[in-house]
Amino acid sequence: MKTLIALACAAVAIGAGTEALCDTDTMAAARAFKRLSIPEIQKLADSGDARAQAELGARYGLGAGVPKDYARAIELLRQAAAKNNADAQYYLGTAFSTGSGVPKDNAQATLWYELAAGQHHPAAEYVMADLTGNGKAGIGRSPSAAMYFLWDSAAQGYEPAEALLGYVFHAGVWTDANARAAAYWYRRALSQGPDPRAETGLRALLKSGAVDILPGDPQIDETPPEPKKDP
Repeated sequence: MKTLIALACAAVAIGAGTEALCDTDTMAAARAFKRLSIPEIQKLADSGDARAQAELGARYGLGAGVPKDYARAIELLRQAAAKNNADAQYYLGTAFSTGSGVPKDNAQATLWYELAAGQHHPAAEYVMADLTGNGKAGIGRSPSAAMYFLWDSAAQGYEPAEALLGYVFHAGVWTDANARAAAYWYRRALSQGPDPRAETGLRALLKSGAVDILPGDPQIDETPPEPKKDP
C-alpha cells in the first residue's frame, strides 16, 4: 500500500499548536511542536487545533507513533484543510495523487495542491511547478506559472525546488538558460546536504568552464590523457 504522504518528509515543518509554543522563529516553534507527545497532539487536535489535526493526520497516514490508519488520517486532514491549513491541503493533494486512503483523483489532487500553493506552501508550489510547467493532470502548460511557483518555493529554502531551479536555468527549461543562476541554485541546494542532481549539474558547469570554481564546490573528476607512445 502506498504511503499517504509520499513527499511529506520534504515538506516544511508544521507550526506550533499553542500560543506558548509560538515565537518569531517559525522553525524553532515547529521543532517544539514536533517534540510534543502523541497524547498532547491528540488533545490539541480534539480541541480543534488545525495544525495538530494536520500533524496527527500525517502520523496516522505514515504509522508514525500511532497505528497506520488511512481512514483516520483522511478524516483529520479534511478537518484541518477545511480550516485552511496548508499542510493538510498539501497532504490531501498527495493522498489523491497517489490513491492512498482515497480513490486516486488527479483533479482533486490538483485542487488541494493549488489551495496549499496559494498559501505559499513550498512543497505544494514545487508540485504545481511540475504540473504547470509540463502540462500535467489536465492543466494547460504554462512555463511562466511554473517559474512563479518554483521560484517562490526555492526562495523559501525548499531544497528540491532549489535543485530543480538550478536545472531549469542550466537546461533553459521554462526560461532562458543562465549558467551563473544555475550554479547559484545548485550551490544553494548542496549547502543543505547531498543532492546527486545538483552535484551532477554543478560539476558539468564547472567542467565546461561556464562558471568559476568556488571554495566548497565538488571536485571535478578528470582523467589525465594517456602518454603518447613512440612510433
